[in-house]
Amino acid sequence: MKTYWFNVFLSGIDSMTDEIADALFTAGCDDGLPSSSEGLAQVYFAREADSLESAIFTALDEIKKAGFDFSKVEIDPESILRTDTNRKKGSEIKFQSARKRNRRVLSGTQGDADAAILNFSR
Repeated sequence: MKTYWFNVFLSGIDSMTDEIADALFTAGCDDGLPSSSEGLAQVYFAREADSLESAIFTALDEIKKAGFDFSKVEIDPESILRTDTNRKKGSEIKFQSARKRNRRVLSGTQGDADAAILNFSR
């Protein structure tokens, strides 16, 4: 297994509290570091999984199990094995440059060292 690093931003939550962190931990996010900054609550994961897709989807399932929703996922470019458009469970994942914030799907190269953003639609 490989370790994948990514941030999940929680929607509708502007400050991380002990209660929210405890609920996330209880739901299985014990490999995540909950925090908040500038009105955004997030969980930074270092998750071991067989694939990046598996790492992200299990984290999102656990966040929902804790009673929260997410607004976006940012992944560390080092965690990207494939930078194509992937499909699973009817979801479309598109990787975008975090710095440029455009709709460009990353090519097979890392290019600049920007984080990537995933847009999910289920």
